[in-house]
Amino acid sequence: MKELDIIIPHEHLNEVNSILHKHQVGGMYFTQITGRGRAKKEEMEVLVGPDRYKTGKRYVPEFGGRTIVTIIVPDQMEKPIVNDILSKIST
Repeated sequence: MKELDIIIPHEHLNEVNSILHKHQVGGMYFTQITGRGRAKKEEMEVLVGPDRYKTGKRYVPEFGGRTIVTIIVPDQMEKPIVNDILSKIST
């Protein structure tokens, strides 16, 4: 058995879920994480107040958000799942 930790952008979670269904993976869990690394940092606008109005100020956050998906699969399923995810979700 192998435990796979797959770190992806949040918007790719449904695609990974579909791939895991295709490979008949029985279960998974995911967690929202933050960290820093090689990902491109995007400038964000500062929003203030309960109505979240724009201030015109911008900043580049130190940390970015991702989702980590964890699954446990038999040894022989590891490579097909990883290859399928890399071919469809590669960023």
